[in-house]
Amino acid sequence: MDDPEFGALLLERKNAAGVWFAIGWPLAAVLGGVGALLLNQDAANVTVAAVLWAAAGLCLFVPILMPARRLRFHEAGLVDVAPLRAPARLPYARVERMDWEVFKPRVGVTLRARLVGGGRKIDFMVRMDTGGRTEQTLERVRDAIASSMAPGLLARVQRDEPLPWGTARHGGVELRREGLAYRPVGFLGKGEQRFVPWSTPFEYVFRSGFLAVRRAGTTEALFTLPCTASDFFPCFLVFTHLGQVRPIA
Repeated sequence: MDDPEFGALLLERKNAAGVWFAIGWPLAAVLGGVGALLLNQDAANVTVAAVLWAAAGLCLFVPILMPARRLRFHEAGLVDVAPLRAPARLPYARVERMDWEVFKPRVGVTLRARLVGGGRKIDFMVRMDTGGRTEQTLERVRDAIASSMAPGLLARVQRDEPLPWGTARHGGVELRREGLAYRPVGFLGKGEQRFVPWSTPFEYVFRSGFLAVRRAGTTEALFTLPCTASDFFPCFLVFTHLGQVRPIA
C-alpha cells in the first residue's frame, strides 16, 4: 500500500498492540483477586470464583488475538497504525533521534529501534532471519532515515557546533567543522583529548557491531564506536562527507 506523502511501501510489520495488554492484564489481576477474596469469605462461592478465574485467564490471552499494531515503512516516512488511536505519521526528515540496535542471538536477528521527532516517540522491535529479505529491507529503511537526518546534522557542524558521536564512555568523539576530536580509551581510562584535521585521510572497518577508525596507513585504531549508539548512522554519513574516508579493504 503506497502512501501519497511517503511514497512506496517498503515493509509492513504486525505486532501485538500494547493497548490490549494494558486493558486485559490489569483486568485479569482484578478478576483473579476478587475470585480469591470471595472464596476466602465463603467456600460456597467456589463456582463464582472459578468463573472469575476463567475470565481472568481469558483476559491474559485475548490481547494476543485482538487487532494488531501495524508499522508501515515507506521510502520517506513511517506510519504507525494502532487500535483506539489515530495513525501516527513520522516523515524521516523530521526524525531528531535515531536508536537502531541490532542483536544476533543464536537464531536469527532482533532489531530494537526508537525514532523520536515531530513530538512523537515510536518504539518497535522486529525479529527476522539472518540475511533474509526483511533484514535487507530494514537496512534500506535505516539508510533512508540516516540520509534524511544527515543534512541537518551536517549543518550544525558547519555552524561550528560540535556534533557528539557516541558518548563520553566511547571516547568522547566529536565531529567539528575543522576536524575530528576524540579521547583515546586505554587500559587506565580515557586520555587527553586529541584533534585530527579533515585533511588527514581516514580508514574504517565494521566488525562485530563496532566501527573502528584509524589514520590511513596505520594499524592502530584512533577510536572504536558501537553501532548501537544513538544517531550512529547519520553521524557516520556526516563523517564520510567531511573527511577523506575509505573502508579498509
